Amino acid sequence: MFNGFVLVSLVLCLAASTMWVSSYRLPKTWLITSRPDRAMFASSKNGELRFWEQKILQPVPLGLVVKLQTPDVGVVTSADGSSAVTNYWMTGPLIAEQYGMSSDVRPGAFSINGQHSQFVLLRRQLLLPWWPLPFVSALPIVFAIAMWAVRRRRTKVGHCAACYYNLTGNVSGVCPECGKPIASKA
Repeated sequence: MFNGFVLVSLVLCLAASTMWVSSYRLPKTWLITSRPDRAMFASSKNGELRFWEQKILQPVPLGLVVKLQTPDVGVVTSADGSSAVTNYWMTGPLIAEQYGMSSDVRPGAFSINGQHSQFVLLRRQLLLPWWPLPFVSALPIVFAIAMWAVRRRRTKVGHCAACYYNLTGNVSGVCPECGKPIASKA
């Protein structure tokens, strides 16, 4: 089980390291979940990981559905099937400057079939740096290496290789603790 945990840790460490480095070269935004009037996103850019949630607080007019597609773009669809893209959040995009949670409420507007509508958009985000994730996910690997080094050292200084019993002074050639034969007498 411990070896499986170390393997999973190694995969997570490599994945987090890759994402951290690629966030500087290839910024990305992923849509995690989307429902009418609400969406969650993740984005990776400049060594930072952001989790966004957007929710329309004030109801949109009857017959219209707003589907949020990215942190800054939504598609408005009317009952007759016509649609329009909106990216007009009146105060600009939310950019957190400090790590942790931040939120704001802002007005937004769109126009479809000559009908202008306004709504209120709640935006919350969690901003995290990428760099701690590879280090934290590497801790089980470091622990496993330390345990391996301790075990290796124990077997070299007169302990049983199977149960680590101290064999100092043993002349029988058999470990008195577990009964295993001793390769070389202590």
